[in-house]
Formats: sequence, structure tokens, C-alpha cells
Amino acid sequence: LKLFTPDRRSNAFRQSRGIGENEVVVLWVGRLVPEKRVDIWMNVLQRLESEGIPAKGMVVGHGTFESTLSHMKNVSSCGWLSGVALAEAYASADILLFPSDVETFGNVTLEALASGCACVVVDDCSGHLVQNGFNGYTCKSGDIEGFYQATKTLVQNQSLRQEMCVNARKFSWKYERNKILQQMAENYKDAIIRHRDPDYVKQLMA
Repeated sequence: LKLFTPDRRSNAFRQSRGIGENEVVVLWVGRLVPEKRVDIWMNVLQRLESEGIPAKGMVVGHGTFESTLSHMKNVSSCGWLSGVALAEAYASADILLFPSDVETFGNVTLEALASGCACVVVDDCSGHLVQNGFNGYTCKSGDIEGFYQATKTLVQNQSLRQEMCVNARKFSWKYERNKILQQMAENYKDAIIRHRDPDYVKQLMA
């Protein structure tokens, strides 16, 4: 939460990628491989452009789709970023569109939330991080139309998007390091207490 923060939003970073101060940026962060469903991200950006809906795409990552994405209109390919540069990319975007359904915990989504990005993700993969309608939208895996409509809504509705971006940062505090460590300590404490109970141990062994 110290590295990934809305405070790192940078007009200089956006300008270096050909993005205007008031343009809405749809972000991708991660490996550019088929199983991550980069095709859905591309489809959404292409449809926004074809319908004349102003949005810019920004891609962070390497992979098999990198060459194709680098030739798309209104898409800036940043390559692989880390550290402060990655944090600036998150904070300088507005929406994380991440249709991957093969995530474990979902660090990319949490980093985006901490950076103040509204997120559009798969419900049964990253639904523990995104509360539908609060800090972004959740869609069914592979639901191209759902991902498009959710992203379109956020691009076009500035007040809703800004509200969700604020909520995104608020929600990310649930995973602040000290809170996580305290919960782990409570889990250990609870385990110790239960295993000192002979009845519990008997039930467990049974």
C-alpha cells in the first residue's frame, strides 16, 4: 500500500505514453498469453474504438500477444515494468480490465485497487477482491459482452468511475500488511487453544 497508491498518478507518465490528461485509460498488467484471455481485452478496446467511445489502452507485460497489441490503435505498450514504474502505470490508469480466470490470489487486481483503479474481473476468480458495483464489476468467465458493457459503463460514466476508484483504495486496506499479520497471529492463537482441549483433539483424531 506504500508502493501502490493513487498518489503516484503522473501526467508526465501519461504524456510519455501519448495519453492526454483527461483521457480514460483501460489497463492490462500481466503476461500476454492466451490463457489470460488477452483476446477479450483486445476485443473490448476494439469495440470501444469502433463505436467512437474515447478510451486509451495501456499494456504492461510481455508475451505472445505483445506484437499484435503494439500495432493496435489507441494502445500504448509499456513492456515489462516493476517497482515505482509499475506503480506509476497503475496509478496513471483509470480502469483495470483483467478477464483472466486462471489467477490464484490475484495480486494484479489488488495492486490496481490499491492504486485507485476500478476493476473489471472474473467473478469466481477475483470476486473476493472486487465487490460488484462498489469498486468495479465482476463478470462470468469468458463473457465478452459482459466485460464490454462493464468497461463501457466505466469509461462513459465519470462520476461512477471516480466513486469506484475511491472505493477501490478504501477496500485495499483490508489487505494491509499489519492486518494480515495480526490475523495470522490470531489464527495461530486459536489453533493453540483448540488443540489444548482434549475433547477437540479426540474429535479430530476420530
